[in-house]
Amino acid sequence: MQFKIKILLFWLLVIACQDNLNNDSDSLSDSSTGVDTSRYSDVETLFANQCYQCHSEKEYSFYALNLDSYENIMAGSQNGQVVIPNDPINSMLYLKCAGEHSTGDRMPQGSPNYFDNNPDKLQLIYDWINFGCIE
Repeated sequence: MQFKIKILLFWLLVIACQDNLNNDSDSLSDSSTGVDTSRYSDVETLFANQCYQCHSEKEYSFYALNLDSYENIMAGSQNGQVVIPNDPINSMLYLKCAGEHSTGDRMPQGSPNYFDNNPDKLQLIYDWINFGCIE
C-alpha cells in the first residue's frame, strides 16, 4: 500500500512540474512579442531609395523635410513634426505613405502606389514609428 502511495505522489509531482514548465514557456513567449525590432537602420535604405530624391540635403528638399538622417527626420519639416514616436496613426510620414493623409499628394511622389505594391515596406515604417522611432 505504501508503495502505491509513493508512486501516486511521484506522478503528481511530475504532472505539477510539467504544468509549471508549460506556464513558464508561455510567459517567455508572451514577453518576447513586445521587444522592439525596428530601428532607423531598418528604414534608412527605404528612405534612400524612395525619398532622398526630394527630401535630402544633397538635393532640394520639399517643405524643408530631410529624410537623410535620423536627426533630420526627428527635426521635422517647416510644417512641424513628421513622426510622433509610438504613434504612427498621427505621424505625417506614415499617413502620407499610407495614403491616409488629408492634404497633399501621397508619397512617394511619382509612384503613389508604391506602398500598395510593397505593403511590407509600409509596415516597416509603421513598426519603426510604433516602436518609438529608435535610432
